[in-house]
Amino acid sequence: MDQPPYSTSNFVEDAQKRLIDTAVGTLSEARLSWSQVAPLLDAARAVCRDDLRYGGGQLALHGLAYEGHELAPAEEAYVSVTARDRDTQVEWFSDTYWLSELALADRDPERVRLAIAAIERSLAKLHAWLEQNGGRDPEAELEPPAQDPELPA
Repeated sequence: MDQPPYSTSNFVEDAQKRLIDTAVGTLSEARLSWSQVAPLLDAARAVCRDDLRYGGGQLALHGLAYEGHELAPAEEAYVSVTARDRDTQVEWFSDTYWLSELALADRDPERVRLAIAAIERSLAKLHAWLEQNGGRDPEAELEPPAQDPELPA
């Protein structure tokens, strides 16, 4: 059976994996000092930051998710992060994270308590905003996402 044609997204995915593997291998073999590694990381951050800033990158908080082809309230709030190449607008990164997944990442109960307190303050601000704006249902005003987000399991 013939393999499907090699697409641009396949190339980008393969190239990224190979570049990362090569960079990690080279850095571990070279045993570079932090002063030699730090400029590389700074350059990588600058490229990624500019792709987010100028390439139509997006960080968004969601309360809706697709169930089949219909939007429905999500199991819980989640954050999506998307980055596009600033020149070609080709998406090179897209991921989603449940808020609880982010809060539990360190498995530190004190940090989880602090995150809960901060989320409660955020909720109070959101409720106040809704009261000032006539209590409109924010989900009724949302446009569906451009594509079906792949939610974390």
